[in-house]
Amino acid sequence: MNKEMRFIYIVSLVMAMAFSLILGSGCGGQYEAAPDGSVAVLSDVGTCKSFSTTKGPGQLTDTFSRTDRWITCAAKLSDAPRSTKVKAIWYHDHRQIYTQTISTHGTRWLGLTLKLEDLDLVRFREGDYSIKFFLNGEEHTTQSFRVE
Repeated sequence: MNKEMRFIYIVSLVMAMAFSLILGSGCGGQYEAAPDGSVAVLSDVGTCKSFSTTKGPGQLTDTFSRTDRWITCAAKLSDAPRSTKVKAIWYHDHRQIYTQTISTHGTRWLGLTLKLEDLDLVRFREGDYSIKFFLNGEEHTTQSFRVE
């Protein structure tokens, strides 16, 4: 191979590698910003009497008293890309009573709390409750509990 051919070969190889790097980094950015958040996972969902953002739920229970001041539902969010939307809809006896939406990312414990003040109540009403979680608009899981 003469010098001129070797030079063309090396320049072509360098350009191909540079082009591959540019395309590869572009794909990585598109995957991270995927609008459907398909990599995000919610797990370990449960209602509890106490909650810590570092340790998660404490005193897990599926039964609350009418005199409790709040009800917390904890969930572990994992591998969520930036701007992941977590929506929680609270229900009492199959009727929607409250909605919360947060934008977050990463891996962390989430604690969504329903307070008496949110419902303009002095005491929670007796009955069956549930909280339905959505990740980026897609229904994910439902947690049921009771107030006695």
